[in-house]
Amino acid sequence: MLDKDVASKYSGWKMGISARSRKLLWGRSGSRCALCKGELIKPGTPVDDESIIGDECHIVSAVPGGPRYDPDFPREKVDKYPNLLLLCNNHHKLIDDQEREYTVSYLRNLRTSHETWVSERLGSFKSAGRPIRIRQIPENVPALLPRIRTGKDLLSIVSNACAFAAHYDDLRDETEDELVACFLQEAQDWGEIGLQDVSDRIRASRSLDEHIRDLEQAGFWVFGCSEKRILEGGSSPEIDWPVAHISVHRNTDAGITVLNLGPEVS
Repeated sequence: MLDKDVASKYSGWKMGISARSRKLLWGRSGSRCALCKGELIKPGTPVDDESIIGDECHIVSAVPGGPRYDPDFPREKVDKYPNLLLLCNNHHKLIDDQEREYTVSYLRNLRTSHETWVSERLGSFKSAGRPIRIRQIPENVPALLPRIRTGKDLLSIVSNACAFAAHYDDLRDETEDELVACFLQEAQDWGEIGLQDVSDRIRASRSLDEHIRDLEQAGFWVFGCSEKRILEGGSSPEIDWPVAHISVHRNTDAGITVLNLGPEVS
């Protein structure tokens, strides 16, 4: 069991957008903005990584007073795929600023028509022998995940990741469920934001430090690494598609391998 301070910290936490809903949204939207059709993954440069400029937008807001908020809309459906729309940063702000123009009905129809457009385009690419796929590189598949002890180290793994692979031991109660799920969700959220500002990265690192300490207090260790895959096909050149692997295991797990790296390593 967790101590009362740690348990109370996470007792009010709620799950956000699930990995399944994200995959459906990005896949069926073709990684393009539903309004302008612009690509939401920009290629890297010789000195910088790729840039993700897409936002996962709510059609009906979960926040009272938020864009298109409806008190009768079921709370459990707010973060589900049918209530989400993929947009570029600019058009996300536009639909929220002009909510009387961009109504719930308008946005639902927009998503349907956009997904039809994507499906037709991908069908033409496939028939031309250019399917879009994410290719795994065998030599990049991690054999072991090193232990992560600081938020800074974890942030370097999740920053600008295009996908997240989360693993964890069987959990014993709702408190452990919330503790582990809250940590994994925050790690993914910080990664998707793609922090550039130094002060934001420091703040994110400190927040993740706290999560790691709470997990260690509860008897869990965090492990992780980044695996580079390749997104290829379609009309664009191939680009890196980094996957962040994050695992949470009890420190008594028999599957943990301890490497003898020298007298100063503990």
